[in-house]
Amino acid sequence: MNGEPVSVTMNPTPAKSPHPQGMIVPAGTPQPVVNKCSAEVARIVKLPDVSQRFQLDGAEAVGSSPQEFVALLKDEMLKWSKVIRDAGIKPEQ
Repeated sequence: MNGEPVSVTMNPTPAKSPHPQGMIVPAGTPQPVVNKCSAEVARIVKLPDVSQRFQLDGAEAVGSSPQEFVALLKDEMLKWSKVIRDAGIKPEQ
């Protein structure tokens, strides 16, 4: 990953979200800036009008920490790389 995760929004499902969405800032961004961006995104997605808009689109706004987002992305990469390997999927030339 060539950036610093900031926060995430996710669709609600009984299991984990199939479509995580988030914000990533450039690699090397100072940690205080990452923290400020994360806090602001978390605050904004929890505003009633923003949260309601997400709900209308069938999504739930979750202002997670950068560390939680990294863990989610790593889990998703492991899960989907296994699916690709097990299915024998190869890139087209």
